[in-house]
Amino acid sequence: MTTKLNSGQVNEKRKKVPAAFLNVKRYLVPFALKRLLLPFVFVATFPLSLSLITRAGARIMLPLLAAMVFSAGLCGSCVAAEKQNDRLRLAEKKLSDAAPAVRRGALAELLSLKGTKAVPDLLKALDDSDPSVRGEAVLNLGRLKSGEAVAPLINLLKKDIHAQVRGQAALAIAGIGDLKAVPALVQCLKDKAAGVKGSCIRALGVLKAKEAVVPLANLMAGADAHLKAQALTALGQVGSPEAGGAVRKELENLRAKKASGAHQDQPLLVEEEAIRALGEIGGAGAAPLVKKGLDSPDDRIKAVSCRALVKLGDNSGLSVCLGLLKHSEAGIRKEMALALAESGDASATGAIQEALRVETNPVVRRILESSLEQSGLKR
Repeated sequence: MTTKLNSGQVNEKRKKVPAAFLNVKRYLVPFALKRLLLPFVFVATFPLSLSLITRAGARIMLPLLAAMVFSAGLCGSCVAAEKQNDRLRLAEKKLSDAAPAVRRGALAELLSLKGTKAVPDLLKALDDSDPSVRGEAVLNLGRLKSGEAVAPLINLLKKDIHAQVRGQAALAIAGIGDLKAVPALVQCLKDKAAGVKGSCIRALGVLKAKEAVVPLANLMAGADAHLKAQALTALGQVGSPEAGGAVRKELENLRAKKASGAHQDQPLLVEEEAIRALGEIGGAGAAPLVKKGLDSPDDRIKAVSCRALVKLGDNSGLSVCLGLLKHSEAGIRKEMALALAESGDASATGAIQEALRVETNPVVRRILESSLEQSGLKR
């Protein structure tokens, strides 16, 4: 006598189905269809396939074979999609792992799998207890240029207790490019950590924030050489007449102190960045200040001045600096090569060809070759 099972007993039996059986159902069946069944069908139908030599046979067999190939591809796509979903579920599960390194890896995996759809996960990770996980989320939001991340990033910039995260937030904001963050970045110039100040300076330069000109000029008054150099670079990126005025003032003060013999922190670094910035900004009074650099006893200042003059449309410094193409320092040779490439001056062709015969640095060689091409000549 057979016993009838009620619905509750049936469900209970289903729950006892081993997970291994489910995995077999999920992976092995499509695999068998693709790897085992298809070859078998091909072999079994091989005699029939000979009928392809006839027109009537072709009409029968070609659609059949096409359907079989399509089915095999469809099975493979199903398996790939299921594996992708498994990776996604595993990454989401790892977000709650106790180990920060695992959570960081999960964020990178989610970014790889979901792209911009990972933004909600990344925003949630900004509240993670570990600074390295917050930093990973910040960097990825910057890479994705997520507009909805700007407000949370500003909050981190103002309040996160770890300087590294604050600095990363500033750079991520710059990557996103939202000018609404400029006031927060200006306020960040007062941060106690020099690294955070540097990141905010860079961000303001990238954003070309004209509102930052006065704060950056004020910052330079009491900053060390490295922060001054960063501020000068940012002012060069801003490029406004007000930025040019701040750079000229800094360069004039530096040279006046040098003439008086007053001690300064790495004056050559500051002078170099000021000259570069003037080359980018231009404006009245820029060229005469830059030209004074051609008389510097320092060869790097000479080379930088020569290139800045070229950017200002003045090639008069090239003849003075051509000898620097033979300098022992590759960085100085590169600066001169760039000046020549940007000038397109054909009168320096002989010096460029001579330099190419002995130049061993691949970067400098490529720039010199570019100079020849721009002047319409071949090596």
